[in-house]
Amino acid sequence: MATIRSFRAYRPRPDVAGRVAALPYDVYNRQEAEIEVKREPLSFLKVDRAETSFGPDVDTYAPCVYDKAGQLLQGMIDDGTYIMERRPVYYIFMTGVMNMATIRSFRAYRPRPDVAGRVAALPYDVYNRQEAEIEVKREPLSFLKVDRAETSFGPDVDTYAPCVYDKAGQLLQGMIDDGTYIMERRPVYYIYELIMDGRHQTGLVACASIDDYINGVIKKHENTREDKEIDRIKHVEACGADRKSVV
Repeated sequence: MATIRSFRAYRPRPDVAGRVAALPYDVYNRQEAEIEVKREPLSFLKVDRAETSFGPDVDTYAPCVYDKAGQLLQGMIDDGTYIMERRPVYYIFMTGVMNMATIRSFRAYRPRPDVAGRVAALPYDVYNRQEAEIEVKREPLSFLKVDRAETSFGPDVDTYAPCVYDKAGQLLQGMIDDGTYIMERRPVYYIYELIMDGRHQTGLVACASIDDYINGVIKKHENTREDKEIDRIKHVEACGADRKSVV
């Protein structure tokens, strides 16, 4: 895993963030940049393309242009357009969007290294009930027994019965109590990689703001069915833990 660090960034004050947000500096020619900065004086483009503060006789790459960029940025800090985070944080950003999501490290429960391969399980919804029962019987340590706790009951017990969610919580607590799951010693961030058909995807697991998720700062990768959401909400409440990331 790669080691990453949080930091205290300067970011636009929320009430002016939309005005400060700017497209990449290199999508404008000089004349277009001048028009845009005149249209929106708070645009960060005036820093990115500081030659807009000068007449056409001043070269875009003249030393005074770079000096001006520094002065303009410092001015935006001094007048409160930019504010510094109160403490080091990590940021998630989406291309073309200047709003940033705040994320936090956390202490996760994770499988003990010597049994991680046995605990690892495919997503709960790739199995029907019979298949899940066969898999849990094949590998008693599989996390699937928590994800699909109805496998602990006979076919007369409904998959969504209250006792099934209660059982999920009991099974997870049992895996914590017997040391199958161990808690991180300190809050951390997790980097993971998925490989399929020669393609690699790398992701970051962290705690994020519910408001950022609801307001679209964090992009949702799919729309989910209400009945599935209710099922998983009950599962989370019974276990006192979220078994997977929300994406």
